[in-house]
Amino acid sequence: MRFLAQRTDDAAAQLTLVAAEAAALTPHTGRCQVQALDNSLPRWRYVQQFTASDVIVLPYDPPRYAESTSGIFVESIVFGTMPIVTANTWMAYELSKYQLTDLVLSLDEWRQPDIAARLLSCARQPQLWQRLETMRQHYLHQHGEQAYAAAMRQMWAISNGQRDTAAVQSQEGAQ
Repeated sequence: MRFLAQRTDDAAAQLTLVAAEAAALTPHTGRCQVQALDNSLPRWRYVQQFTASDVIVLPYDPPRYAESTSGIFVESIVFGTMPIVTANTWMAYELSKYQLTDLVLSLDEWRQPDIAARLLSCARQPQLWQRLETMRQHYLHQHGEQAYAAAMRQMWAISNGQRDTAAVQSQEGAQ
């Protein structure tokens, strides 16, 4: 995020970057505001920060995250916080399923002089928020408490000798 904190354009001056103290981002006049958070937050504060944020930037390394998931990404979807991610990552693939490729940036785009304006533009597009809400609803259904409990019941049944996964799935449908 250092590249974003160093931008001096009008768009950058409209942003507040929230990062852990360990990031050592320094605020400067005419640049993004910087809010440093404790390196370790209690869960309630973490959730509070997520719900107060409009956008979360996740400039992840593509080779490392090409097939790896990101808990922070999933949390951003569930909390309704717009994620901006790097191309060629699992997160970019997930966003593409919901026609949210405007939220996917190449490594070069992260360092462009207009990065702050690009972030603001995304945050101001109602159609992106609508698509993100659709994704959020699907994620809540797919990854929510009921889906997790059903998956755990299925694993429990299989681990206790019920190898017929179709029977386990039909039992799930009956519950």
